[in-house]
Amino acid sequence: MLEGDFKHVAICGASYCGSTLVDRLLGGLPGVRSIGESHWLTKVRRESGYGDADWSAPLAEARFVPCTVCGGRCTVLEPALRRSLAADACDWYRKIAARLDTRILVSADKNLRKLVDHDPRLEMSALVIFKSPEQAWRSQLDKLAADREPEFYTDACRRYLATWLGSYRPFLDHFRPQGEVVFLNFDAFTQHPAPLLRALCAKLELPFAESVLSTTVPGHAIGGNGRSMRRLRDQGYAVEILPLPDPAIAPEQAAIIAADPLVQATWQEMMARHDELAAQALV
Repeated sequence: MLEGDFKHVAICGASYCGSTLVDRLLGGLPGVRSIGESHWLTKVRRESGYGDADWSAPLAEARFVPCTVCGGRCTVLEPALRRSLAADACDWYRKIAARLDTRILVSADKNLRKLVDHDPRLEMSALVIFKSPEQAWRSQLDKLAADREPEFYTDACRRYLATWLGSYRPFLDHFRPQGEVVFLNFDAFTQHPAPLLRALCAKLELPFAESVLSTTVPGHAIGGNGRSMRRLRDQGYAVEILPLPDPAIAPEQAAIIAADPLVQATWQEMMARHDELAAQALV
């Protein structure tokens, strides 16, 4: 168990908000390690999906969610660590940091409920990453079948907006961790990665190294966007950050987003918080 100084930066936000890339970038900074989506550490693969591990069964036979770098044979995220976390979630993030041999841990569990489950005292700083509602819907739309009737997508868009709001309103309304809370618009980050990375590192009191924007070698992490991780591995962990393209969503879907007052208010509130970071980036 780590004693004394310990820093945890929790990446928060909706699925496919850009968290996997930012998590791996921060995990490549000097003295920093990222664990990714740590809640997967106690899950196993089953025929019907994923579920909690059966700790009474032989651990050697368990199909644990693997390390994204080493795969299933990772000797760091080994079964003993996973069993320890499942047996007692107290000091969850400190246990992980001790195993990764770091005093600065970045996680990407994203969901507020998971953060509270693993750290009820909220001994953390937070980085809330968000895309514009249109870009966020585009990311979700890409996962849907492409041959459905227009009504299917308008209904799905309305449902997704409720999910998007559920992902972000708690961080605006209720979230009061012990450390700083920084909001980062991923659309803007892809356009100006260096100054925004420098600014968020300063705000979160993380060491800064611009080199991670060209090459970053993630440590032992779990979960995240599989496509993003495969791209990093295939490129030898060379980083390529390109501005997000126009979301190119159907006019009726754009109209639904524009007409939702709570979505627009939430977007504006988060952009105001992002603009505080952007102002620091320009200093």
